[in-house]
Amino acid sequence: MKAERRKLCLGLLHDYAARDFHDSGVLDDLATRFELSFVSGQHLTIDLGRYGPVYPYRKPRVWRWIVIEVARGLWHMLDKRKFEFNRRHALARATFGAMPKARWVVDWVSRLGLTKPTALFLRAVLRASTPTSIPSSAIPDALVVYTSVNSYFSDDLVREARQKKIPLIAITNNWDNLSNKAFMETPPYLGVWGQQGFLIARTMHLMLPHRLFLVGAPRFEIYRNARVTREVARAKLGAPPNGRVLLFCGAGVAFEEASLLEELEAAIGDGRLPADLHVLYKPHPIRFDRASERKVDFSHTKHLTLVQSNRTLSELQIYPYLMCASDGLISPFSTMVMEGAHHGLPALCLGYNDSGHANYDWGRAAFSLHLYTIRLARWAVICASRSEFLESCRALVRKMDDPSCAASARAGAAMVFENGPDTVGERIAAAILRISNGLDADDSYLASLSAMTVQRMTSDADGKVDQK
Repeated sequence: MKAERRKLCLGLLHDYAARDFHDSGVLDDLATRFELSFVSGQHLTIDLGRYGPVYPYRKPRVWRWIVIEVARGLWHMLDKRKFEFNRRHALARATFGAMPKARWVVDWVSRLGLTKPTALFLRAVLRASTPTSIPSSAIPDALVVYTSVNSYFSDDLVREARQKKIPLIAITNNWDNLSNKAFMETPPYLGVWGQQGFLIARTMHLMLPHRLFLVGAPRFEIYRNARVTREVARAKLGAPPNGRVLLFCGAGVAFEEASLLEELEAAIGDGRLPADLHVLYKPHPIRFDRASERKVDFSHTKHLTLVQSNRTLSELQIYPYLMCASDGLISPFSTMVMEGAHHGLPALCLGYNDSGHANYDWGRAAFSLHLYTIRLARWAVICASRSEFLESCRALVRKMDDPSCAASARAGAAMVFENGPDTVGERIAAAILRISNGLDADDSYLASLSAMTVQRMTSDADGKVDQK
């Protein structure tokens, strides 16, 4: 008789989350091992219904949304202030994307020294008003939540899982999550991309090792079985078959990229940069509004090619072609830098404040903890001001000609995300089986208790000997 498969529910709020599992093949892998269901928000357009039922997450009402914005801002000030250079930096990160009134409240409550009691009170309000997403008739054996760490959706699912006693593991959905954000509701178990995430979770979030699973990055699974030649990749993307290609990956948050692209076009044309260079420009799939940025007309550029997607949110299948076609990468400290490093590409990282993108503090963002894997690397060039851009491009070209940089880049990427023989789907499945069986990631915590017991017994025996 065939054994009944375990039931697994995945919390994927929107297309950005669903894409990482769907396009990469991780969802197909999990579907062969578990009976799947999903919790998702209103903005999901990727069809998950063919894998199992999709339960709606109720969007927070206005009053609860205001509480969420203030609460998570205060929680960040409480948890992450000690890791920031100054209070201004902490406040900017705590209230990023929040309403102006919420920012004002977080600012003044923290100034008055009332951060902790207010944050604890608001968290209690949110716990008391947690929406129900998973029907009582469909309780899964385990719940996986794909989280950005500072996530009202993930917080609510952690609360619901706690109430219903569902084993839960949260998996980080991006490289910067753990270093830049705070958990309001710390999950019982956390899946991290690699060694870097493990260390940051231990040191910044004080999570013990028996609660941490090394699962890898779901969306990077797209590279595992990719079989793309450089010739095919360049033909698909419209890049010249010969010469060297720079991949320019744009930022999501405000960064003025138009003038940089225009300068690259001019510099390659007039000889300030090598004539054999060609630039592929891949805009970020979710671009925040720019305060001031003119559009580049790519129909009239000779050395620039715009990479377009078939849908609004880039399909992951395009990324192996981008990496295979390129010799170097330019980006404002995007996760794409580490994807390029995985393929041996040296990188030019842009991290400076400029009037063209005055509505975002890149000077602060460029010194986040997770970025020191790049800042201290010999395969990367750091551009700290707009005036240094062209000279930084020349430095990048020199690194493209240095074979040792490729090996150094791959080593750096290996620390950021695990890419061993086991697939991400296999690692997630192994983690789910452990937590659903009441087991931890490892036995370190139980071993510590055993050591304490042995120590106590030894101390008691020594005491009896002394008494005799």
